[in-house]
Amino acid sequence: MYKILQPFAPMIYHGQCSEEFLKFLQDSLDPTREEGENMSHVLAGNMEEQFKMVSEPATFVEHIYPHVLNYVRACHERYNEYVLEPDQYDVSKSEGVTGVKFDFPAAPWINFQHKHEFNPIHMHGGALSAVIMIDIPIEIEESFRESQGKTNMPAAGLLEFVYGTGGWLHSGSHKVIPKTGDFFIFPANLKHGVYPFTVDVERVSMSFNLIDVEIQ
Repeated sequence: MYKILQPFAPMIYHGQCSEEFLKFLQDSLDPTREEGENMSHVLAGNMEEQFKMVSEPATFVEHIYPHVLNYVRACHERYNEYVLEPDQYDVSKSEGVTGVKFDFPAAPWINFQHKHEFNPIHMHGGALSAVIMIDIPIEIEESFRESQGKTNMPAAGLLEFVYGTGGWLHSGSHKVIPKTGDFFIFPANLKHGVYPFTVDVERVSMSFNLIDVEIQ
């Protein structure tokens, strides 16, 4: 009889946007490109087009709310499993556990990434960060697949999360082959980056930070 303990390291939420939410995001692309402020000079991405999102804030919050809630619940559940007095921190017994509170430091931003552009390893401010894949052309994944066997570490177009130093049977990083509709939430101080790709397509994603998240 044994148990595997995993009390350390940050957790990463990997969900999927609903068709309704994905359409809402895709419908915001043209207005954002035409009217949104270009944030490239203050963001980590080595990209020419990174704009503040132009959309209806209330609708956006309505769609991301359940994803944030699922992530916060999962974090609390794991935390409760390893504290010495779990009843003291049992979030499931709290009133209003079905809600979270959060504030945006600024509008979310949309990244229009092109051939050879990239986002170096970096971290964000605030409590939590999120990345949503709005439109990921299949050609990027096909190019990545073609590179397998040519290098022992293919990475073109991939999203990577980095934590710790790595060691025996744990790499210290986690690579993701992004697909349209993917929704990731993670601690804002978790290092991450996006590798460049070599095909002539446009990869569209968005990011946002949550300043404060708390169980009600």
